[in-house]
Amino acid sequence: MKELGDRARQHNGCYEALNETLELCRKHLTLDGAVFLSPERNLSISVGPNPLDLIEVDLLLESMQDIIAESDGNVAEALTNRPEPDPRDRSRAWPILEEGKKLVGILVLSRAVTVGKLSEQDTSMVGFVVSTIEYVMERGFDSLTGLINWPGFESSLETACLDAQSDYSLMYLDIDQLDVVNDTFGRDTGDEILRSFADILRQVLSPHMVTRVTSDSFAALLGNCSVEEAEILAQDICQKLRNLEYASGAHNYKPSVSVGVAMLMPNEKDLRSVLVPAQVACQAAKDRGRGRVEVYQSTDISIIRRMDE
Repeated sequence: MKELGDRARQHNGCYEALNETLELCRKHLTLDGAVFLSPERNLSISVGPNPLDLIEVDLLLESMQDIIAESDGNVAEALTNRPEPDPRDRSRAWPILEEGKKLVGILVLSRAVTVGKLSEQDTSMVGFVVSTIEYVMERGFDSLTGLINWPGFESSLETACLDAQSDYSLMYLDIDQLDVVNDTFGRDTGDEILRSFADILRQVLSPHMVTRVTSDSFAALLGNCSVEEAEILAQDICQKLRNLEYASGAHNYKPSVSVGVAMLMPNEKDLRSVLVPAQVACQAAKDRGRGRVEVYQSTDISIIRRMDE
C-alpha cells in the first residue's frame, strides 16, 4: 500500500497517477478490471481485461446520487449505510468524495465470481485506494472550476510536444473585464461566471485537455484538431458564454471571452514558450474589440509586433 501511495503522489499528471493507482490495485487484488468515473471532472479511466461496462458504472453512480438526494446532508454516512451488494455480483462500487461531502466520482472493481469475496485485508486496501484517489483529485483539479490543474496540463503538453505524428492546436481564453464584474456585482458572481464558463469548456471541448491558468484565463490542448477546427470550437464557446446574463439592481452584465488559437509546434523544448502564440492571439482579440477569436498568423503585423514585445 505504501508503494501505491508513494507512486501516486510522485506524478505531476493526475491522469497518470489515477491510471497507475487503478492498475496497481487490480494486480494486487487479482481483479478482472477497475474503473474510475467522474463525469464532473470529465474523467473515465478503465484498466484490466474485463472491467464493468461504463453504462453500468454510470447507473451505479446514479444510484449513489439518489441516496445522496435523500441523505438530508449527511452524505458520507448515507453512502456508508447503503444496502450491501448482492454476494453474487462480480462488481462492487465505492464513492469518491470531496472533503467528505460532495460525490465527485465512483470506483468500481470487478472480480471473477470463482475468486471469491474480498477479504478484510483486501477491503482495507480498497479503502486506501479510495483515499489515494481522493488525494489525487483534491490536488489535481482546481477547486473552483473542477478543471485539471496546471501540473497535469503541463504533463500532457510535454507529451504532445514530443508527438510529431499528430496535429495539436492550442487555445488561450481570457474572460473579459472579470475584475469589473467582481467590483460591481461581487466576487460570488465572478466565481459563478468562472464555474459556468468551465462547464461550457467541458461541454464544447470534451474530451480535450483544459486548465485554468490564472484567475480569469484558461488554456486548452486539442489533440488531432486543426487550427481551423479549433477556431470553430472557439466561436461556439464565445457564443455560449454570450448567452448568459447576470443582473444586480440596475446593473446588467453579459460576459464575453477573448480567445487566441494557434498550432502547437512539435519538438518545442521550452514549455513556457509553447502557449505564447495563443496568448498573443488572445491579446490581439482583446485589442480588436473583445469577445472574439483570433488565430495566430505569422504574417499579421500587429501580432508580429506583440511577439517581439
